[in-house]
Amino acid sequence: IMNKKILNLFKSSLCFGMLASAFVVAPNVIETPIEVKADTEYTGVDFTDGTNCFYANSKVTEAPKTFEAMVNINTSLGSAKRYGVVIGSFGGSTPCINVEITANGNPRFYYYQNSSTIFDFTTNTTINTGEWTHIAFTRDASTGTVDFYVNGVWADSKIDDKAKTDLIPGSAFSIGMDNRGPATYPVQGKIAWINVTSQTKTSEQIASAYSAGLSAIE
Repeated sequence: IMNKKILNLFKSSLCFGMLASAFVVAPNVIETPIEVKADTEYTGVDFTDGTNCFYANSKVTEAPKTFEAMVNINTSLGSAKRYGVVIGSFGGSTPCINVEITANGNPRFYYYQNSSTIFDFTTNTTINTGEWTHIAFTRDASTGTVDFYVNGVWADSKIDDKAKTDLIPGSAFSIGMDNRGPATYPVQGKIAWINVTSQTKTSEQIASAYSAGLSAIE
Protein backbone atom coordinates (compact mmCIF):
# COMPACT_ATOMS: atom_id res chain seq x y z
CA ILE A 1 0.00 0.00 0.00
CA MET A 2 1.37 3.39 -0.94
CA ASN A 3 2.27 5.98 1.62
CA LYS A 4 -0.31 8.64 1.05
CA LYS A 5 0.29 12.29 0.24
CA ILE A 6 -2.14 14.98 -0.85
CA LEU A 7 -2.14 15.19 -4.62
CA ASN A 8 -1.18 18.57 -6.04
CA LEU A 9 -1.03 17.55 -9.69
CA PHE A 10 -4.80 17.17 -9.80
CA LYS A 11 -7.17 19.58 -8.13
CA SER A 12 -10.94 19.77 -7.96
CA SER A 13 -13.18 22.32 -9.57
CA LEU A 14 -13.95 24.85 -6.86
CA CYS A 15 -17.48 25.29 -8.19
CA PHE A 16 -18.36 21.85 -6.88
CA GLY A 17 -16.34 21.95 -3.68
CA MET A 18 -14.78 18.53 -4.24
CA LEU A 19 -11.90 17.88 -1.84
CA ALA A 20 -8.47 17.57 -3.47
CA SER A 21 -7.69 14.82 -0.97
CA ALA A 22 -10.10 12.47 -2.72
CA PHE A 23 -7.11 11.33 -4.77
CA VAL A 24 -3.59 10.83 -3.45
CA VAL A 25 -0.22 10.24 -5.06
CA ALA A 26 2.81 8.18 -4.13
CA PRO A 27 5.66 10.33 -2.78
CA ASN A 28 8.20 11.47 -5.36
CA VAL A 29 5.91 10.65 -8.27
CA ILE A 30 5.59 13.74 -10.42
CA GLU A 31 4.66 14.30 -14.04
CA THR A 32 6.16 11.11 -15.45
CA PRO A 33 4.63 8.93 -14.38
CA ILE A 34 1.41 10.44 -13.09
CA GLU A 35 -0.04 8.04 -10.55
CA VAL A 36 -3.17 8.82 -8.60
CA LYS A 37 -5.43 6.68 -6.48
CA ALA A 38 -8.48 7.04 -4.30
CA ASP A 39 -7.85 7.79 -0.64
CA THR A 40 -9.26 4.44 0.45
CA GLU A 41 -8.38 1.08 -1.05
CA TYR A 42 -10.62 0.73 -4.10
CA THR A 43 -13.56 2.53 -2.63
CA GLY A 44 -12.93 4.84 -5.53
CA VAL A 45 -14.50 8.16 -6.45
CA ASP A 46 -17.95 8.01 -8.04
CA PHE A 47 -18.31 10.31 -11.07
CA THR A 48 -21.76 9.13 -12.19
CA ASP A 49 -23.76 12.26 -11.45
CA GLY A 50 -21.17 14.66 -12.88
CA THR A 51 -20.56 16.61 -9.68
CA ASN A 52 -17.07 15.23 -9.01
CA CYS A 53 -14.54 16.77 -11.37
CA PHE A 54 -10.75 16.91 -11.26
CA TYR A 55 -8.38 18.97 -13.40
CA ALA A 56 -4.59 18.84 -13.60
CA ASN A 57 -2.76 21.87 -12.31
CA SER A 58 -0.42 21.74 -15.29
CA LYS A 59 0.17 20.02 -18.62
CA VAL A 60 2.38 16.96 -18.95
CA THR A 61 5.76 17.67 -20.53
CA GLU A 62 6.37 14.31 -22.20
CA ALA A 63 4.30 12.27 -24.64
CA PRO A 64 2.23 9.66 -22.76
CA LYS A 65 2.74 6.07 -23.90
CA THR A 66 0.91 4.05 -21.24
CA PHE A 67 -2.46 4.70 -19.61
CA GLU A 68 -3.74 2.41 -16.85
CA ALA A 69 -6.80 2.68 -14.65
CA MET A 70 -8.77 0.65 -12.14
CA VAL A 71 -12.42 1.36 -12.85
CA ASN A 72 -15.82 0.08 -11.83
CA ILE A 73 -18.26 0.89 -14.63
CA ASN A 74 -22.00 0.76 -14.02
CA THR A 75 -23.99 -1.95 -15.80
CA SER A 76 -26.61 0.55 -17.00
CA LEU A 77 -25.98 3.72 -18.99
CA GLY A 78 -29.06 5.45 -17.61
CA SER A 79 -29.66 8.83 -19.22
CA ALA A 80 -25.97 9.35 -20.14
CA LYS A 81 -24.85 9.32 -23.77
CA ARG A 82 -21.72 7.24 -23.12
CA TYR A 83 -19.96 5.62 -20.17
CA GLY A 84 -17.61 8.56 -20.01
CA VAL A 85 -14.04 9.83 -20.10
CA VAL A 86 -11.62 8.16 -17.68
CA ILE A 87 -8.82 10.64 -18.36
CA GLY A 88 -8.41 13.06 -21.21
CA SER A 89 -7.60 16.47 -22.61
CA PHE A 90 -10.09 16.69 -25.48
CA GLY A 91 -11.94 19.98 -25.53
CA GLY A 92 -8.87 22.06 -24.78
CA SER A 93 -5.99 22.99 -27.04
CA THR A 94 -4.74 20.46 -29.56
CA PRO A 95 -3.13 17.95 -29.66
CA CYS A 96 -5.37 15.97 -27.32
CA ILE A 97 -5.70 12.43 -25.97
CA ASN A 98 -8.70 10.72 -24.38
CA VAL A 99 -9.18 7.35 -22.71
CA GLU A 100 -12.91 6.80 -22.48
CA ILE A 101 -15.71 4.24 -22.42
CA THR A 102 -18.22 4.23 -25.29
CA ALA A 103 -21.99 3.92 -25.03
CA ASN A 104 -21.59 0.18 -25.65
CA GLY A 105 -19.17 -0.19 -22.74
CA ASN A 106 -16.02 -0.50 -24.89
CA PRO A 107 -12.79 1.26 -23.87
CA ARG A 108 -11.62 3.75 -26.50
CA PHE A 109 -8.25 5.43 -27.13
CA TYR A 110 -8.61 8.72 -29.01
CA TYR A 111 -5.42 10.39 -30.25
CA TYR A 112 -5.96 13.69 -32.06
CA GLN A 113 -3.21 15.82 -33.59
CA ASN A 114 -5.29 17.70 -36.17
CA SER A 115 -8.26 17.06 -38.45
CA SER A 116 -6.14 14.96 -40.80
CA THR A 117 -4.23 13.06 -38.13
CA ILE A 118 -6.57 11.13 -35.87
CA PHE A 119 -5.93 7.71 -34.34
CA ASP A 120 -9.21 6.29 -33.03
CA PHE A 121 -9.21 2.83 -31.46
CA THR A 122 -12.35 1.35 -29.92
CA THR A 123 -11.66 -2.06 -28.41
CA ASN A 124 -13.82 -5.16 -28.81
CA THR A 125 -14.12 -5.69 -25.04
CA THR A 126 -17.02 -4.50 -22.89
CA ILE A 127 -16.28 -3.56 -19.28
CA ASN A 128 -19.62 -2.20 -17.99
CA THR A 129 -19.87 -5.07 -15.54
CA GLY A 130 -20.30 -3.30 -12.21
CA GLU A 131 -17.04 -4.91 -11.05
CA TRP A 132 -13.54 -3.52 -10.54
CA THR A 133 -11.62 -3.85 -13.80
CA HIS A 134 -8.05 -2.96 -14.67
CA ILE A 135 -7.67 -1.46 -18.16
CA ALA A 136 -4.50 -0.40 -19.93
CA PHE A 137 -3.51 1.09 -23.28
CA THR A 138 0.14 1.03 -24.36
CA ARG A 139 1.51 2.81 -27.43
CA ASP A 140 4.68 1.74 -29.22
CA ALA A 141 5.83 4.77 -31.20
CA SER A 142 8.33 2.72 -33.21
CA THR A 143 5.63 0.53 -34.77
CA GLY A 144 2.47 2.57 -34.39
CA THR A 145 0.92 -0.21 -32.33
CA VAL A 146 -1.56 0.47 -29.53
CA ASP A 147 -2.29 -2.56 -27.37
CA PHE A 148 -5.21 -2.91 -24.99
CA TYR A 149 -5.18 -5.05 -21.85
CA VAL A 150 -7.99 -5.93 -19.49
CA ASN A 151 -7.29 -7.40 -16.05
CA GLY A 152 -3.63 -7.87 -16.95
CA VAL A 153 -4.26 -9.82 -20.16
CA TRP A 154 -3.81 -8.62 -23.74
CA ALA A 155 -7.22 -8.26 -25.39
CA ASP A 156 -6.94 -6.18 -28.57
CA SER A 157 -4.63 -3.99 -30.66
CA LYS A 158 -4.54 -1.60 -33.59
CA ILE A 159 -1.62 -0.57 -35.81
CA ASP A 160 -1.55 2.77 -37.61
CA ASP A 161 1.29 5.10 -38.61
CA LYS A 162 -0.65 7.94 -36.96
CA ALA A 163 0.07 6.35 -33.58
CA LYS A 164 3.82 6.74 -34.17
CA THR A 165 3.61 10.46 -33.49
CA ASP A 166 4.54 11.48 -29.95
CA LEU A 167 1.79 13.89 -28.96
CA ILE A 168 2.11 16.12 -25.91
CA PRO A 169 -1.43 17.29 -25.09
CA GLY A 170 -1.99 21.00 -25.52
CA SER A 171 -4.15 21.15 -22.40
CA ALA A 172 -3.97 19.62 -18.95
CA PHE A 173 -5.71 16.30 -18.28
CA SER A 174 -9.02 15.93 -16.51
CA ILE A 175 -10.08 12.82 -14.58
CA GLY A 176 -13.53 11.30 -14.69
CA MET A 177 -15.01 13.58 -17.35
CA ASP A 178 -14.25 15.44 -20.56
CA ASN A 179 -12.07 18.54 -20.54
CA ARG A 180 -14.89 20.61 -22.04
CA GLY A 181 -16.42 21.33 -18.67
CA PRO A 182 -18.27 19.92 -15.66
CA ALA A 183 -20.71 17.08 -16.31
CA THR A 184 -19.44 16.56 -19.88
CA TYR A 185 -19.29 12.79 -20.40
CA PRO A 186 -18.68 11.93 -16.72
CA VAL A 187 -17.65 8.35 -16.04
CA GLN A 188 -20.69 6.26 -15.24
CA GLY A 189 -19.08 4.55 -12.32
CA LYS A 190 -15.99 4.82 -10.13
CA ILE A 191 -12.26 5.33 -10.59
CA ALA A 192 -9.85 4.14 -7.91
CA TRP A 193 -6.44 4.43 -9.55
CA ILE A 194 -4.80 5.91 -12.65
CA ASN A 195 -1.25 5.69 -13.97
CA VAL A 196 0.09 7.61 -16.97
CA THR A 197 3.70 7.30 -18.05
CA SER A 198 5.91 8.24 -20.98
CA GLN A 199 7.25 4.68 -21.09
CA THR A 200 5.65 1.88 -23.11
CA LYS A 201 4.99 -0.74 -20.45
CA THR A 202 5.55 -4.40 -21.31
CA SER A 203 2.85 -7.06 -21.02
CA GLU A 204 4.64 -8.35 -17.92
CA GLN A 205 4.51 -4.92 -16.29
CA ILE A 206 0.82 -4.58 -17.08
CA ALA A 207 0.11 -8.00 -15.58
CA SER A 208 2.08 -7.08 -12.47
CA ALA A 209 0.13 -3.84 -12.04
CA TYR A 210 -3.14 -5.74 -12.29
CA SER A 211 -2.01 -8.33 -9.74
CA ALA A 212 -1.03 -5.59 -7.30
CA GLY A 213 -4.43 -3.95 -7.70
CA LEU A 214 -6.24 -7.24 -7.33
CA SER A 215 -4.45 -7.91 -4.06
CA ALA A 216 -5.60 -4.53 -2.75
CA ILE A 217 -9.22 -5.36 -3.64
CA GLU A 218 -9.10 -8.77 -2.00
